This record gives sequence, C-alpha cells and structure tokens, in this order.
Amino acid sequence: MLRTFKKVSYICRMRMTDYIESLLYRYECVVIPEFGAFLTQRQPARIDEEINEFYPPSKTISFNRQLKVNDGLLANHIAQAEEISYEQSLNKIYDFVENIRTSLDSHEQVSLGRIGLFYSQGEGFLFQPAGETNYLLESFGTSTIKAAKLDRTAGNGELIPSLIPVEEGVEVISDQPQKVTSLDQEGKSRPAF
Repeated sequence: MLRTFKKVSYICRMRMTDYIESLLYRYECVVIPEFGAFLTQRQPARIDEEINEFYPPSKTISFNRQLKVNDGLLANHIAQAEEISYEQSLNKIYDFVENIRTSLDSHEQVSLGRIGLFYSQGEGFLFQPAGETNYLLESFGTSTIKAAKLDRTAGNGELIPSLIPVEEGVEVISDQPQKVTSLDQEGKSRPAF
C-alpha cells in the first residue's frame, strides 16, 4: 500500500508542478497556501563577454516561506482546470503541501521538475531554482546565442574600423551621426529630444 501512496503522490506532485509552472509564466507571485510562495523577477538581456554568449531577457525564480496566506490564485486555477470545486482544489493543495513536508522531514529532496528543488537544511529547508526554463513569455522560444570572438586589431595592435557593406545602388549620404531636429508650431527648428 505504501508503494501505491508514493506513486499517487508523485503523480499528484507532477500535476501540481504543471499548474504552478503555468502560473509562473503569467504572474510574479504564486502562493502555495500554508507553505510559501514562488516569486519571479524580470532580468534584462545580458552579454557574457568572457565566453561570448548573449542571454535573452528572463525571469528568475525565488521562494519565500513567509508568504503563506492563500490568495486564491492557485486554488482557482486548479478548480477551473480540473472542473472541481474551490474546496476540492484547496484539499489537493493541502495534500500536496503535506506530502512535501513529510518528504522534507525525512530529509528527502523534493523536485518540482523545471521549477526547482527543495531540500532540508537544519530545522528548515532551502529552495534551489532549476534555472532551465525562461518563464518570461516575451522571450518564449529564444535561447542563448554563442558568438565567435572577432579580432578587431591589425597585426600592429591598432583597432580596425568596422566597415558596413553597402549594397549596390544604395547611396551613402554620410558616415557621421546627424543631429536630429524638428519644427515647432511656429516653424522654428528645435532639437527633437
């Protein structure tokens, strides 16, 4: 019977993980009532110049054990997805929380798939985000780009100016930046910015 309980717990945990994941794409905070909350924070695109990699904008995930009050988001999402009552969805959440706590009390690691991993430490527990999934919808489908490093120096160490190829039939007006101006209501020239 214990083996069946663990299998059912694993299936319930994975289903609950899917619900939490889908909410992390749309919200900055997903509370698991009586347990804590996953928080997301937007990170801008960045470049790692040492290894020549470009990273798209993303959301980082953290966990806060202090945010335990039910805001209804997760319970309503489950109720709607499974076509069950709000109370039934709360019971599923409380079973999920009890399962996690039991595992952590036994010093087992608890994996929530692509979200991350909980593990015991002393009297409490810690969360380690998986970091594989970008939960920023605006960056959906983008990935890290690895670029080859360009040597922009001549053999003597002088910097080589960058040359932009000009297509045939395109006239180059100027290679210097121009001051942008606009006309005010009286027709007088003024800076555009």
